Amino acid sequence: MNFPFFGRTKELKLMHNLLHQVTEGGSRMLVVTGRRRVGKTALISEAFAKQDQALFLYFFVNSELGEKRNIELFWELNRGKMSSLAAFLPPPATFSELFRLLLEFSKTKPMVFVMDEFQNIDSINASFFGDIQRQWDMSREQTKMLFVVSGSVASAMRAIFQNGQAPLFARQDALINLPAFPIRVLQDILSCYNEHYSAEDLLTLFAVTGGIAQYVKVLMQNQAVTKEDMIREAISENLFLSDGQLMLLSEFKNNYSINFEILERLANGATDRNELVSAFPQTDISAHLKRLEEHYRLIVRNEPIGMPAKYKKVRYKLNDPFLKFWFTFIFPYRFMIEAGYTDRIIERALQIFPDYSGRVLEELFIRKTMESGKYTAIGQWWDKKGNNEIDLIAIDDLEKSIVFAEIKRNPQKINFVTLEEKKNVFLSQCRSQYRSYRPQLKGLSLENLLRDF
Repeated sequence: MNFPFFGRTKELKLMHNLLHQVTEGGSRMLVVTGRRRVGKTALISEAFAKQDQALFLYFFVNSELGEKRNIELFWELNRGKMSSLAAFLPPPATFSELFRLLLEFSKTKPMVFVMDEFQNIDSINASFFGDIQRQWDMSREQTKMLFVVSGSVASAMRAIFQNGQAPLFARQDALINLPAFPIRVLQDILSCYNEHYSAEDLLTLFAVTGGIAQYVKVLMQNQAVTKEDMIREAISENLFLSDGQLMLLSEFKNNYSINFEILERLANGATDRNELVSAFPQTDISAHLKRLEEHYRLIVRNEPIGMPAKYKKVRYKLNDPFLKFWFTFIFPYRFMIEAGYTDRIIERALQIFPDYSGRVLEELFIRKTMESGKYTAIGQWWDKKGNNEIDLIAIDDLEKSIVFAEIKRNPQKINFVTLEEKKNVFLSQCRSQYRSYRPQLKGLSLENLLRDF
């Protein structure tokens, strides 16, 4: 069964609107970023490859090839589409000449020109960024090109377009930072491949893939649509084995070792900032934590919700469920998996998955609550001593209400008496305005996962 295109309604609407602006007015620039495998190229293709308003030209920038060979491959692939515009022309010699020529073509026919893995240009011919700036500023009003640049090394793409000193700073007309699939889309996908899927299947799909499109596609097309089959496939499939390390290598480069170890410790439960810092007695990791959070965006600072500003008890967590799964179930056993000896590793994974997925269930409910759009603030809470924790707090400042939720896989383990006590501790320490809000206690388990709540 083919994997159809799912979701992305908001992104497609923006892209179609930009194309309309190009055909009616001047050129536009769209930047599409997002981590590896999230579906950037599929989104661009869905939006533009089948439309007939403009010529669609696709250029994959291969970092392993030089400038001349990259251009030759593009020319061979697209010469037929350009027909009379380029039928008898030799390939341009440089990226700059190619861009100038395509801008000139777009004066007579609207064009969508895509440069995929755009950040690779930096290692091939970095001066091209400045050439784009000059050509763009001079001719965008007289041409009709939708220039789409896409890149999977998020930190590099931000350096190109969001660094105030960079030539292309603020040149884009729109930016799409493509996220993982929302929970509702994961449910739609599962229902297409497994009409009678369970809450356990949905939880496993989220835990294994984090909603990343390519991983979801691989599981579905290989008919891994139940908990056991998803875990078995993820441990056996080469894509899952290699992708975690490839993604981190492409992002970190020279800072790989220490950043990798920080993420590995986070995945194994070292979430308290002081605990992380003490694990590196010879190195101050404050700058690394800051860059992992703000530059690479692989971790998030988790602060107790609703507390006064002076309340400092920070935890960190991985921002990517796939990476957490990879560090837990694949990375420690990668040599055995590479050799094909996976039976015992899969057996172990199935054995410990119920305990592992308890924390994943918390994250899943947090995201599902955010997607509901019913609240103004959502988070977790713990006191300074760590004696009291609340899995999920959802605040609605319009209705003046607060939901306090305990999350357990097994609903019989939810204790409302204890949750009431924790709620009272929270209200004694929180910002004063929340003490007048209407409180509500909820227990959330696998039974609630497939229902609105």
